[in-house]
Amino acid sequence: MTALPQITPLLRTAPPSASRASGTPVAATPVGRPDSDHTPAAAATPRYYTIRPGDTLERIADRFDVSIASLQEANDGHLSEPLIPGYVLLIPPSMSASPTGTFARILLTNTPLPLALPAPICHDTPADETICLGWVAPPLSVTLMNVIVQVSLRGPSGEPVGQSTTPLNQTIIPPGTGAPYAARFRALPGGVSATAVLLSAEQVQPDRAPAAPLTVIESRTAPEGDAVHIWATFRHTGSTPLIDVLAVLTLFDGEDRVTGFRVLRVDGALAPGEVIRLDAQVTPLGSGTTRHQVYAEGRPVE
Repeated sequence: MTALPQITPLLRTAPPSASRASGTPVAATPVGRPDSDHTPAAAATPRYYTIRPGDTLERIADRFDVSIASLQEANDGHLSEPLIPGYVLLIPPSMSASPTGTFARILLTNTPLPLALPAPICHDTPADETICLGWVAPPLSVTLMNVIVQVSLRGPSGEPVGQSTTPLNQTIIPPGTGAPYAARFRALPGGVSATAVLLSAEQVQPDRAPAAPLTVIESRTAPEGDAVHIWATFRHTGSTPLIDVLAVLTLFDGEDRVTGFRVLRVDGALAPGEVIRLDAQVTPLGSGTTRHQVYAEGRPVE
């Protein structure tokens, strides 16, 4: 993510029928990870295993009653021995699981649609760490939830040097949009390359999603020193109040690579018809920012 400057509060405007005064300031704070743990009832919860010293593919496969081939496939064929302690593996359904006890690591429709991720771009920071920024974008007709990305780093000779498992800040990724992610590592030497794979991604129908996107009314930017100033306006066009509202501001370079992003949270509930006005800075880690994207969502009140 970016270095976080002082946050300018989000401003909310009530619909004409509401009693809340226009322009009431609402606290906005940086967010780390989504609070949602929703999982469709028809799918078994994905299982993960952290590799320990002495583990082998055969031992792990035997332990979880899976084949080595399915274990390799579930992790995009990126497994090679000796295994690296501390790496997190996605464990596929056991060979004895019932047909309904399955889950999809990648999106499946009538025609399988493997969702390949572009390689993240990594940056060294003054805080003596390396941050890799990337982007997840589903097909145009699909809404995704419970998205988890695994970023793996390799040295100049191809040797593994690090791995990070990263959930998204957004609860969902609606059709035609996307979501940024950031994987953090201790400062690494030069010549390191990064790859990213989906560790988990579940398709959900929009009317059953655990979050609802807000409508973007307008957004604009202006350079401000080393940062980019973003103004945006969102409206809640649904019929149910929303809570846990958050906004995600993302910057891109000319090659559509993420150069930085920032996440803000709004306190309190958002009434139908209510408007949020956003005014904040995003400090990019990468150079050459040419465009931006804004997104906001909230959890419907049950």
